Amino acid sequence: MRNFFKLATIFFLFILAFSCSTGSRNDQPPNIRFGADPCDECRMIINEARYAAAIVTTDEQVHLFDDIGCMVNYLKKHSEPVARYWVVDFNSENWLNATKAVFVKNKDFPTPMGYGIVAFSDTTTAENFIRLHRGEQLKFSELRKQVFETSRVPG
Repeated sequence: MRNFFKLATIFFLFILAFSCSTGSRNDQPPNIRFGADPCDECRMIINEARYAAAIVTTDEQVHLFDDIGCMVNYLKKHSEPVARYWVVDFNSENWLNATKAVFVKNKDFPTPMGYGIVAFSDTTTAENFIRLHRGEQLKFSELRKQVFETSRVPG
């Protein structure tokens, strides 16, 4: 019987150690079912990956958005503690940590809800986009502040 408890204790410790080392869900980009999942801000169906964004709260609730501007406006209205901010790179359509992404805002550039915001993984790519399409380069913190001050309903 003593061996059983030793074995059970070792098994329990192994499972506990493994579960702690795998990381939490908020470390992974969310899965969006394009053409099916709605935006948590405007309720439109998310159709285009290159404009998508998401947040994962500290309690691992996932909120999905069809436009980066929708994510920023959602953050304005809700005070949930956020563990991770995600955006999709406009060119590669890969997920990026939004706090490390480079954003370009051009009110005349068409995005799903008309905010004209796109994300890139690096400054050089963002600058190339600006050369072609104009716009203002921003960090995530600057973007959040700017959108809060100039929040508008897309027309």
